[in-house]
This record gives sequence, structure tokens and C-alpha cells, in this order.
Amino acid sequence: MIAVLPLLATAGAATGDENRGIELIVGTTALRDDNLYRLPEGVSPPEAGLPSDRRADRLLGPYVEARVGMEQAGQSFGLRSRVSRDIFDDNDAYDANRLDAAATWQGQFTQRWRTELQYAFEQRVTSFADFRNPERNILDLRTLRGSLSFRPRPDTRLSAHATDYRGSNSVTARQTSDYRIRVVRLEAARSGALGNEVALGASRTDGAFPNRALVGSAPVDNSYQQEDIDLTLVWRPGEATSALLRGGRATRRFETVGERNFAGPTWTAQLSWQPTGRLALRTGFVRDLNAVDDFDRLYAVTRVQRASLVYALSSKLTAGIEVSRQRTDYRGDPSNFLTRLIGQRPARADRAEEQRVTLAWAPRDRWRVNAGYSRLTRRSNLSTLDFDANLTQLGLEYRAF
Repeated sequence: MIAVLPLLATAGAATGDENRGIELIVGTTALRDDNLYRLPEGVSPPEAGLPSDRRADRLLGPYVEARVGMEQAGQSFGLRSRVSRDIFDDNDAYDANRLDAAATWQGQFTQRWRTELQYAFEQRVTSFADFRNPERNILDLRTLRGSLSFRPRPDTRLSAHATDYRGSNSVTARQTSDYRIRVVRLEAARSGALGNEVALGASRTDGAFPNRALVGSAPVDNSYQQEDIDLTLVWRPGEATSALLRGGRATRRFETVGERNFAGPTWTAQLSWQPTGRLALRTGFVRDLNAVDDFDRLYAVTRVQRASLVYALSSKLTAGIEVSRQRTDYRGDPSNFLTRLIGQRPARADRAEEQRVTLAWAPRDRWRVNAGYSRLTRRSNLSTLDFDANLTQLGLEYRAF
């Protein structure tokens, strides 16, 4: 279901300055998903222990969003709240009310000091791609973020960022995955003409899973520390083109089960080209590391390639195309008693692709109509994880004021 959310977000997106005045937006989306549970071909929901005999379903998603913002004496304040409901045609056990809200304060003190503080709350419906559960699972996310930036001179920036993430699941079977993650990051940057910049950054992450009990024979830990260091280059050779290159190394250590420690390189490359006000092209490549809780694997290496094109057919009609490919390889040997007793399974390797086409039409100043189609596929060396899905979406939005 996680793939549904980006489509729904398209209809909820709004343009304009969020830091001025009051806005009220109402809308709804209609979506059809022909493989809601992300099942392999030929597998029915009852065979997977799910409470339905249909692979496809339709979803209606009405929502109301309010935004309030104001600026005064170099300070800006913003509030945003969105209430939505997921209404399934056949699988009404997964119907859900969701609340998203955020409060933001931004302050600038002289030309050298700038600060920002934000608190956000979000509710997500867990994907079926890897967790096929007969119950609806709502993930509550709370984020507290603060940053402070200082410019001793116009071309030099020193900044500090601190973030506290908390996530909790509604389904009991998933509550061992509840987490609290705290991140502190420091950056030093030097900028030049046209906004070109070189930045050196370092961060420390402390993560904990408060509901995960440690068992002496189990190769799973309930806390970790991670250090990241990276170098970023932002290059703008002209007004139409910008590029970002970032390379670094991540090292993760677990407090109790040291066999799960891992480290490796990470990198990001992005290129944007907007030759006119009507056309925008973007492409990007990412390599990242993520921990996994499998008894015989330590971490996953994820490589993502993405490209998108947005073209304004007219002042009221915009079309977009996006393609992405993701390769995830599971690696590492924790050398625990289970791997010695029964051996390691073949290392999991996934290949996922998405092709997406969107169309946005603004027939009047206050009205917006969105349509979209997405094709999702995943192929794995573990055949039970394969799936194909087609999603079609139509959204209608009205900006009341």
C-alpha cells in the first residue's frame, strides 16, 4: 500500500506561499489497485492468509487541509493540518482515518544567524509489500527538528541540525519495530558564484527499539549508533542546470550484538535541467545502506536510479513522466548460532521498477484535477516476494480560500 501514498499526495499538493495568510483545501482521490496485497502471480489472498478473495480493490480518499502562516520582523510561523480517510470498496477492514499536522518557526537574526524549529505528526498505512497482515497497521510518526546556521562571512556557512524521530505501530505484531532515532549533524560549507557550494558534513545517529527484548541466543539488538561523514558538491554551470554530488561513508555499531556491525560507502548524484519555464528534466542515482533484522543477514545495499520529465502543455495543463529502478542486495553474516545450526539461506536480492505518468489540469484558479497511472514490479530471487501492480488514480481539489 505504500505505493498508493505518492499518488494520493499528488492530488493533495498545493502551490503558493505557505508562510502567508490562511488556506483551506478540500479534495478527494479515487484509486484502483489491481494487486492491493502485492502478491505473486497466481496467489490468491486466502492462500496468503488474508481476509479477502479479491486481489484488486478501489480506494476513495477524501481530505481537508488547512494552512496558517504569518511573517513579522524576520520571523515566520506556519501551521498545517490535514485530515483524511481511506475508504476501501471491498476491504473495509483496512479503512482508516489519518491525521497529519506540522508547526514550523523560522527566524533570522541579522544577516548571519538563521534558525528553524519544526514539530510534525504523520499517520501512514503500512505497505503490504513485505508485511501481509490481516489487520490494518497504522504507523504514527512524530518528528522534532531544529537547525541553526551561522555565516561568519557571506561565502561561508556553519550549521548544526538535530532531529528526533519516533515511530509506533498499531498492530501488536509490529510493535517490536517501534523506534526512537536521534540524529545530530554538523556542516561547514563554502559557496561561490551562482550558488556553487562545497560542504563537509558529519552526523551521529542513536537508535533504539524500546519494545524489543534482548534474548541471549537471538542475533537481534535493540539499539545502535551510526556515524556518517560526507562531502557534497553543488555545481550550477548556468541558470538552467544544477548538479549535486555527495560521497561518504556510514558505520553502524550495535551495543550488544556486535556481530551485526557493518560499514560501507554511500553516495548521491543528482542533475536538474530546466531550459525553459515549461520543461524540467531531473535524474538521480543513490547508493545507501540500511540495517535488516534477518537472522542471517546484517544489512541491505540499495541502489536507486530515477529520471523524470515535467512539461507544461499550456498555462493550465501539465504532464509528467517518471521512471525508477531500485536494486536491493542483502549482505553480511552475523555468524550466530542459527546460521551455524541451519546455515544461511541464499542472500535475498530484489529488483523493483516503477513507471509513472501524471496529468495535472487547473481549469480555474481554485480548482485542480489530477490523473495518474503507475506500473510497479518487483522481482526477487525469493519468488514469494515477486509482484506486479497497476494503479490508476483520479483526484479533484478545491482551494476554498
